[in-house]
Amino acid sequence: MLKSFETYFNHEEEPKSPEQIKEEKGLELAKEVKKIQERMAREGETIEGYQRMSELLQEIKNLFEKERDYEAEVKTIVTNLKKALKEGADKDDVVESLAGVGTREAMELRKRLLEEGADKSYVVQGLAGVNTEEAEEFRRKYFGHDPTLVAQSYSTNWAVYDGVICRYGYEK
Repeated sequence: MLKSFETYFNHEEEPKSPEQIKEEKGLELAKEVKKIQERMAREGETIEGYQRMSELLQEIKNLFEKERDYEAEVKTIVTNLKKALKEGADKDDVVESLAGVGTREAMELRKRLLEEGADKSYVVQGLAGVNTEEAEEFRRKYFGHDPTLVAQSYSTNWAVYDGVICRYGYEK
């Protein structure tokens, strides 16, 4: 029995997966970057060309960057620090490790550890990167009498730590 002509050529295009769509979009953006580079090689470099390439590269980065679950990360951090405390970790080390974490649970843990005798300088460093209203209130309440402590609460005094907190902070 002969099969009809349509059987061989009437193929409907399969729907694309989200990954395929992302890859195609990324390829389009990369091609546009390449065109700008080629044009600038022929006609000369321009600020606008570099600005547009920067925008396109940022779009590509955003396209492939995985979405982070900040809430889960923060809960894990606070849970692990509470566990470490129960297992005998030093209060000062725990409170300092809260740097960059501005959740209600983290603020409660800071308050508890301060009241249990954690060193103020460690509590202050553990506030670095936390710029919520609750953190500002905490600074005023516990360190408002000492402007030096308030100033120190915005930095850990460790450039690498501060950089990580700024880049990967846990506030949305």
